[in-house]
Amino acid sequence: MTRFRCESHQPAVHTTKRVAIIGAGPSGLAQLRAFQSAKQKGADIPEIVCFEKQSNWGGLWNYTCRTGLDECGEPVHCSIYRYLWSNGPKEWLEFADYSFEEHFGRQIASSPPRAVLFDYIEGRVNKAGVRDWIRFSTTIRMARYNKAKCNFTITAHDLKNDRMAFRNNAYKLDITGTTAPVHHSPWKDALEASMESHLRN
Repeated sequence: MTRFRCESHQPAVHTTKRVAIIGAGPSGLAQLRAFQSAKQKGADIPEIVCFEKQSNWGGLWNYTCRTGLDECGEPVHCSIYRYLWSNGPKEWLEFADYSFEEHFGRQIASSPPRAVLFDYIEGRVNKAGVRDWIRFSTTIRMARYNKAKCNFTITAHDLKNDRMAFRNNAYKLDITGTTAPVHHSPWKDALEASMESHLRN
């Protein structure tokens, strides 16, 4: 039976807008980069925190030789992507402010393999300096939408220290990625509520 310590983060007064991003794969990193770019241009951005269950960013492009379960007992999906090539040309995948040519110092083939794409994505987010916004080895166990307050309460599991933390007043929740089976996700209801909120706004 798993035992873990619990922490509760419930500030008495919290007026700062907060955004929780789930996943530091390409989609989550693109959001972090966008917030960083807005901040650099003088925008007043919300408090940002990104939760990533792996020990490094990159999502499915971050290959691991492990199969089945990782060292923390979490399912591993990246082991099948070692020899994956992009399913679209690099011109569709390029950051608007950071070209492949800038990163590699020369032109490269149009459809790069996994290792090249990972290197490029990592180069852009390293340039952005957003790593401190990410809590690695932390997975979200539950996200509950608070309809009355139009915010979320999330339950994060620090896998390295086996500690659960309940964080209230996440102003907005961005669940990133396109390949996860959403119908099996513990935050499915929160995702639907978030989508409804986006449609209303």
